[in-house]
Order: sequence, then C-alpha cells, then structure tokens
Amino acid sequence: KVHESESEFTFKDGVLVKSEFTNNNFFKSIYTEDSQNLIEFIEKQLDIKKLIESDKEIVKFTIVIKTGSSRNDFSVNIKGDLKISEKNEIIKVIKQLPNFDYYHSKGKVLKRKFFFTIAYKN
Repeated sequence: KVHESESEFTFKDGVLVKSEFTNNNFFKSIYTEDSQNLIEFIEKQLDIKKLIESDKEIVKFTIVIKTGSSRNDFSVNIKGDLKISEKNEIIKVIKQLPNFDYYHSKGKVLKRKFFFTIAYKN
C-alpha cells in the first residue's frame, strides 16, 4: 500500500528517535489510469491485426508490466497463444512507452505487476 507519507519511530536507550520517509517518490502513468491509453499507444505503432496470424475468431493475450525504480524502469511479458515473434514485436513497442508507474515505500522500491488483457477480432 502506498501512502502520501510514512513515519518510523525508533527508541534507543529510552530516547525516541524519529526517522521519516516521505512517499512523494512515486508516479502513476496514464496507462494504468486508463488501459485504453496503452492500447492506443500500441495501435499507433503496430497494426496488431496484421501482425498476429491466427485462425481463431478472437485473439486474446495478456500484457504483464512489472514496475521498477523509475518511470523508465519496467519489464514487459506477454502471455497467450501468440508466436514468439509476435510477442517480441509487441514487447518492443511497449518498451518505447515514455513512462510507466513506479512506487517507493519506506525508502525501498515497491514492485507491482499490472495485467492488461487484450482481445482482437480476426
């Protein structure tokens, strides 16, 4: 859980020592505020329907983005019945995002995973 600020109190030899950590070191991107922004970003770079070769009427896959320590530090994985080359092409585009969420708690990086399920009609 991310809070606006956190405080930690430590007692040494009966004396209160206060260490305060502020959580103003986080960022929430437009892509997690509204997943349609992520879809639009991908579609501006790629024609998904032409990229994905499938006999299925509806092609469904999940994009997993794991946050890191800054706006440009995130990892991407794709789950679903896509060819490796199709997954790699989509990952390459997502890695071009100008920014993505990051969170710090108690002075440490708080890693989170975001799941975006995408479905296209063939």
